[in-house]
Parts: sequence; structure tokens; C-alpha cells
Amino acid sequence: MLVLVSDLHLTDERTARNVNPEAFKLFGAEVAATARKRGARETTLVLLGDIIDLVRTDYWLRQRLSPDERPWGGKLDPKTGMNSDSKAIERQFLTILQDILRSPTAQQFIITLTELERTCPAFSVRYVVGNHDRVLWNFPALQAEIKRAMPQIAGFAPSLELEEYGVVARHGHEWDLNCHGWEFRNKVLQPRENVGRFSEEAYRVMAIGEAVTAELMGGLIYHAAQLGTQPAIVEQLDAEERHGERAAPASPAREPASGRQVRSRRTLG
Repeated sequence: MLVLVSDLHLTDERTARNVNPEAFKLFGAEVAATARKRGARETTLVLLGDIIDLVRTDYWLRQRLSPDERPWGGKLDPKTGMNSDSKAIERQFLTILQDILRSPTAQQFIITLTELERTCPAFSVRYVVGNHDRVLWNFPALQAEIKRAMPQIAGFAPSLELEEYGVVARHGHEWDLNCHGWEFRNKVLQPRENVGRFSEEAYRVMAIGEAVTAELMGGLIYHAAQLGTQPAIVEQLDAEERHGERAAPASPAREPASGRQVRSRRTLG
């Protein structure tokens, strides 16, 4: 049985609210019940990008880091478009990730994965990286931290082709120039060395959407709160910021297809 989920956008909850933890209890119960009902021989859960949101935060503002100390500032690495002080940037993202994993919603998600591993036959998890968790490609330590919290994850990939189910799955940000650094790399960073849209080098490039999410969208909420704006208005700003980034429902569970290929390509989040 195949289950696909995307765009959970688990954050440190500084500039956005996570989904109610109870949702994952209901999700886990539904997946387990469906596996039993269908007599599934295996259960594969695909996390189809933007599960962990590493840029929807006010971390850099809250820590009062100068623009030159932020991931998109300072001297840029011509291969990634990121601050060349990679050790400092890795520490920043690791701190954000650890805060996310400590949130009540993430803790319940971890519990749900553990329960599914116990109740579902041959349970495995595959993580397809999106644009709000893109820095997982830059820092293997972040991948290791997630796997420590969620050992069910078999690996990280830019896409999955599951022949037994007739499915090719991507997060979909590769078709949005604001969310994928491919063209930025080819036209600005490395104009003499063109790489493909789906190349490893392209996925390692920071896109402008990451900076916009943190500096503009997260910054708006942060500064509104700092200026003493009424909580109801801050809540409204948060809701507007999240309007186009709602968690996607789980796709219907599927059994392996026979001789038919279904291509699933999400648009952006």
C-alpha cells in the first residue's frame, strides 16, 4: 500500500502555527485501518516535500544576526548562492530543526510513525525534499538529525519512481523559478556551466523564495509583534501568510498497479 503526504510545513511555531497534533493520531489510525482492510503486504509512506519547514521562522531576526550572517547574506558561495560561512549556517539551521522537532506537533508525528511501524506490515518511509526543506541537500547533518528522530525514514531523494505502483512523484517546485535555483545557477552563479533542472547541483542552490519566506513573510509577523500590534491582527497576518501553504491531505492509498504508469506532479507550496 502506498500513501503520499506533502506540505505539512512543521515549523518552530514562531511565525506560524503547526497543525493540531491530534491530526496525526487520526492519520495514523486511518492508515493502519486501511492497511488491515486491504490486507496490505507492505506499507510505504512517501513524505512528498516541505514536511519540515526550515525557513518559516524569525530565527535570524530574533537572534539579531546581521544580514551578512544570514544564509542569503555575506560572501556567497558561487555553487550554492548561500553564505560561504557554511559552518555557521549549518549551526543556524540545525538549531531551527531541533526547535521544530521539539514542537508538540512534530513529537506526535514521530509517535505516529513509530506506531505505524509497529502495526503496518513492512512499513517504510521515503522523504522527497521540497523547497522549504531544500537545505537538507546542503547539510547532511540535518538529514542525520531527522533520521535520528524518525528512524523509519529509509532515505532522502529529489523524486521517487515506484514502478510497482506506477507512480513518479516530485514535490513540484522545480517548475517555479522563485522556488528552485536551477536558472539562477545557470544564468547568474555559473553561466559557463549549465546544469540540468533536476541535477544534484541545481538542488543545492538557494532560491529567492527561501529568503522571501524568512525575511519578508516571517519578518512581517515578527516586527508586527515587536511593535505591540494587537494579537488578533498578528494572528490574521499569520493566517494570510499561510494561506497558500496549507498542508495537503494524504493521497488515497494505492495497491501496486499493473502495466499502468501514473505521474504525480505537485505544483508549488
